[in-house]
Amino acid sequence: MEIRREQFVSSKDFLKSARDMGIGVEEGVYEIVDNALDAGAENIWIEIEKKTDGNFRFIFSDDGFGIPKEHIDDQGIKHQGIPYVLTYGGRIPNPHRPEPIGKFGFGLSQTASCLSSRTEVYTKADGDEQWRYSYYDFKELADSDCVLPDETLRQPPWLMLPESGTIVVMEDVDQADYVQPNAIVAMLLKNLGRVYRMFLANGCNITISHGKSEKQVKISDPLVQLEDSLEVAALGGPSIDYGEVIITFDKSNPLGEIIDSETGEPAECAVVFKRLGIE
Repeated sequence: MEIRREQFVSSKDFLKSARDMGIGVEEGVYEIVDNALDAGAENIWIEIEKKTDGNFRFIFSDDGFGIPKEHIDDQGIKHQGIPYVLTYGGRIPNPHRPEPIGKFGFGLSQTASCLSSRTEVYTKADGDEQWRYSYYDFKELADSDCVLPDETLRQPPWLMLPESGTIVVMEDVDQADYVQPNAIVAMLLKNLGRVYRMFLANGCNITISHGKSEKQVKISDPLVQLEDSLEVAALGGPSIDYGEVIITFDKSNPLGEIIDSETGEPAECAVVFKRLGIE
């Protein structure tokens, strides 16, 4: 079966608009972290560099299962793994996590094109003997009818590498909302600890580095329930649990009936009540 060459987008007009779809640094980082967690990563590293031209370089590394070398879609067409996930709409189902996180869902292609003019991807899946590589480059795509380059074998230029996983390098991040890398680091340390608190509580590690500084993302729990969270440490103990109330959106609900598309039953909303102790 012949492997198809991949088109990043369907047309050059679409390529021009793909650079301006409103994904910022924070949302882009969430997408890459989602992908790593969906791939079973236990450790995620985010490195932020400010280049001499004022733009940023973001390097995301994880120790997940990596991107498969080949993917056969529903039409029976065979695709190379990295170029396929770099195309708009190219997602490979993960057998290790049938239900992906799906929190943000922009996709690597949309995230890459909004944030950077060039994104490189290295991956090593289970069973691969060497690292594989491909990339997206805005200028090259504009000159090649939007066709992505084929995968090649290439060792990442770093010494410390996981046994398997994926490395995403976003070059020339030129749409950043920040001027200094320290501001990006501070924002990520604050927000990643809250957004991914349950993963962190279950043993996942997210490390953010800039220059010689390396910091671990700490658990941030607005409900003050997770024992290792910053909030529990600051307040001396977890909040008091006052139970859970289930609101069912059936015909008797003042807002009307809402059917859950997955279950076919009336949708439910769970409200959890917590309160800090007087102390």
